[in-house]
Amino acid sequence: MREDRFKGPADVIELKKLYRRRYIYMGLAIAVAFHIGLGVYFFSTRRKKRVAKPPVVELIVRKPRMTKPFEFKKRRVPKRVMMRKVVSAKPMLIKTITKKIVSPDLFGTVATFGYHVESGAEMGFEVVQPEVRPASIATSKEPEKRISMEEELLDLEALDTGKYRGLVIQDPRNKKNIKGFVYLARLRGNTLYPAVPGALPQLVRFINENSGIRAKVAEDVYLDSKELFRCPFVYLTAREPFEATRKEVENLREYLKSGGFVFVDNVYPKEEYSPSEASLRKLIRDALGREARFEMIPNDHPLYHCFYDFDGPPVGAEVEAEVYMGGRLEVVKLVRHLEGIFLDGRLAVVFSDKGYGIKWERGIDNEVQLRMGMNLVVYALTQEGSIAQKQIEFYTARR
Repeated sequence: MREDRFKGPADVIELKKLYRRRYIYMGLAIAVAFHIGLGVYFFSTRRKKRVAKPPVVELIVRKPRMTKPFEFKKRRVPKRVMMRKVVSAKPMLIKTITKKIVSPDLFGTVATFGYHVESGAEMGFEVVQPEVRPASIATSKEPEKRISMEEELLDLEALDTGKYRGLVIQDPRNKKNIKGFVYLARLRGNTLYPAVPGALPQLVRFINENSGIRAKVAEDVYLDSKELFRCPFVYLTAREPFEATRKEVENLREYLKSGGFVFVDNVYPKEEYSPSEASLRKLIRDALGREARFEMIPNDHPLYHCFYDFDGPPVGAEVEAEVYMGGRLEVVKLVRHLEGIFLDGRLAVVFSDKGYGIKWERGIDNEVQLRMGMNLVVYALTQEGSIAQKQIEFYTARR
């Protein structure tokens, strides 16, 4: 008890434990400092890694492979030379046959004797009349390329294998006696979108019901497609302004010069020189260049008489804009002629500012306009130099 008298509050502290704790803190501080120094050393002495350069890729453009190698084996068909043969009748030469005077030889071994002919002696003459045979002269008012249905019994249905888009034969003695087939198509381009989609179906229905031609609606044909050269008749309209590419223009030029036929129909006839009409005219001018001269087709042209008879182009959608002003009926616009472009005398382009496609599509009160459409198709198939007539010539020449 006496020993406890001299103890104070500080006696509770154990100095040995304090010494050990101090060493622990010192060691911890040394370890932290060591690791910090080690980390600073590694980060400061970090080496930059060299990045390998990527391999160089060389782009080699190879020539396209031939998808149709058999084209080199095709034989070029020489262009046929069209010559008109005219046989004329020539009379036979008139020959006059006279009787000969037979006399003996005056210088023979026989003794000579006197010989004379009196002035009044008669000489016999025989006149032969020339024999003239009738010769046929191969001239006709009908086109030379027309084929008689009785002489050429072509099975056109057998030729409808997809190679041809239209073949017809018309009787020269009866223009409504016609048979064949045709596929009608619209033209489409990169920025050209055709209008009036229901026009051709109505025209096809009318052709099938009123003629011996079996007509069908084909898929739209693109301006730069080689499929265009199989079509004897194409329908060109524009829903809005467009710009044709160089390839489209060149392809259309080649098509028109090789016998093609384009019916250009302005579906905005109530507007004076609409943007779509300007684009259509520009396409034809770019394709034909200096040859693109729009001329008025005379009202007595064979186009108006090849199947149905017209005194001129019938009215179209241009007279539908009728207004009443002061109790009078006024026609806003009236177009009296169709325009055309002739290439070497052949009608290759017909431009209509009448909107016939609008009338065809409506399906009512349009028989006159459908008859005009029938004439356009028949004329495109039967005129001399057309694609359809060239195909018939090629087929008949091989028979």
